[in-house]
Amino acid sequence: MVFDTCQDGVFQAEDDAVFARVIKAETPGELPPPDAALTSLKQSAYEEYESWKTTRQVMNRVWKFVQKALKNGCKAGNLKYGNYFSPIQ
Repeated sequence: MVFDTCQDGVFQAEDDAVFARVIKAETPGELPPPDAALTSLKQSAYEEYESWKTTRQVMNRVWKFVQKALKNGCKAGNLKYGNYFSPIQ
């Protein structure tokens, strides 16, 4: 175990301390199955992750179409090219 006094994530012998063989962890041969509530929570989190991943893919396609439309509209003289996606200031 390392006690990092300045909390910088780097061991410095003059400031930090090492405690060898302080913690001993033993695990049983077989771990019990996870609780149903934990399994449900993890499944919900995974489904939300997949949903956001799909949203990201769709929006990336939308931005490409918008950029293409702006570029072609500007060439045709129908649109004035600008940074339409800049943050609100």
